[in-house]
Order: sequence, then structure tokens, then C-alpha cells
Amino acid sequence: MENPDREQAVKWLPVDDLPHNPCHVWRVRTDSDFEAVVEGRFVDDDRTLQIQFFGLERISATNDMLGMGMSVKDPSAVPMLDDKAYRWPTLRIENSEWLQSYNSLFGNCSHFVLLSLDCTVEVIARRASAVWLEAETPGKA
Repeated sequence: MENPDREQAVKWLPVDDLPHNPCHVWRVRTDSDFEAVVEGRFVDDDRTLQIQFFGLERISATNDMLGMGMSVKDPSAVPMLDDKAYRWPTLRIENSEWLQSYNSLFGNCSHFVLLSLDCTVEVIARRASAVWLEAETPGKA
């Protein structure tokens, strides 16, 4: 029987139509209002996924491929994409040891992990909101 208190990476769907493809790269912007914006482009998709994090406690961006350096203790337990070649790109970590190691400024925070072919972004924040940014059409003003 699995330990219910064990740290566990679960698929997170920040939007209903998240592609079942890896993300090329995540780009991170932060500000002094305890917010962060992370944007990612997925393989075979012209749109950009923009995720805004509110009540930002911690953020870590690591130049590694597919989360090999993420804080999750057992990276082999991270869910895979359908083709089993890549890890699921957007995760929520339940019973996060990283989250539990901090006294929360905002309380009731979650640990999010964003994996790409280029980097790993880990975020501890109160909440997240995501939207698709449509691809710009060349020559269109």
C-alpha cells in the first residue's frame, strides 16, 4: 500500500486543452508584487501558454533537461506523456518536501513544476491562472 504522506508528482492541467507534447522552453518574469509570469511553447503548437502565479513564495529555474535536477525526491515517479519518451510538462507536487521546508508567508500554497526540453521551473505560490496567447500572424498589425 502506498504511503499517503509520500511526496507525489501529479499531472496538472492549467488549461483544459493542454497538448500532450513536451514544452520547448519556459520563460520566466518576476516582479516585486510577489507575482511571476511563465510562458511556454509546446512542440507542434503555435500558441504560447502563459501561466501567472500569485502569492509567490519561491521560484527556481534550472538549466536542465526534463527535470533531472528538480527537488522531487523520486523523479522516476513523475508522470510521462502518452509516448513515454518525455515527462508530463506541468505538475503539481502533493506533500511537497520543498514546500514543507518553508514557513509560508501567504499560507495555503502549492508546489508547481514546469518541465521543458531546456529547463525546469519550480514555483511555490498561492494560486496560478493560465491562458493561451495566440500566435502572431506575420504582417498583421
